[in-house]
Amino acid sequence: MSSDNEELAHFLGSYRNGPRRNSSAVLLRNKTKFQPVVPNRLVESSTSVHNIARHKEARRSSEKKYNLLDDNGEEPSALLEEELSSLLLSLEMYQKRLERAAAIVNLERQRRTRS
Repeated sequence: MSSDNEELAHFLGSYRNGPRRNSSAVLLRNKTKFQPVVPNRLVESSTSVHNIARHKEARRSSEKKYNLLDDNGEEPSALLEEELSSLLLSLEMYQKRLERAAAIVNLERQRRTRS
């Protein structure tokens, strides 16, 4: 196999294996800032305290306003243009990899139907 095919096979293989850890549990654990530390706790505590803290945090964050672009109509800075072009290039490369992966999958399907 050429290096491109090996890379694509590795890329496709990662979808077959699944995640190494339960990502939803990790996300939930990392979202909550207000986790009490209780050594040797046998019974889970009520989540009402956690919910109150989450609602307060959500209220605070919804009050913030973000200006993504300047209101004065100036051209984007060179740094922003560079970042955007880099992201676009990355997306194009990813799209090509996906197209190659789809081609490999189609070839594999054709090979299996002939067998």
